[in-house]
Amino acid sequence: MFCSIAPAASPSALKSVRAMIRDLNIVQWTHLSLADIAKKLNPLLRGWIGYYGRYARSQLEPMLRHVNLTLKR
Repeated sequence: MFCSIAPAASPSALKSVRAMIRDLNIVQWTHLSLADIAKKLNPLLRGWIGYYGRYARSQLEPMLRHVNLTLKR
């Protein structure tokens, strides 16, 4: 019998990342330019992608889609 572990972001970790994005209130940042928003979000996104996306980047697509939809709103 062989047991294996798929090193990827757990659903609870992705849920906490989405909650953190929600807590940032990006929708309220209408007074900032897109460049200023990018300066604030890029370190967070790069960190999450580097940490959670090291082995299975495809699992981060829903989280990144959530960020894009939030920015679009």
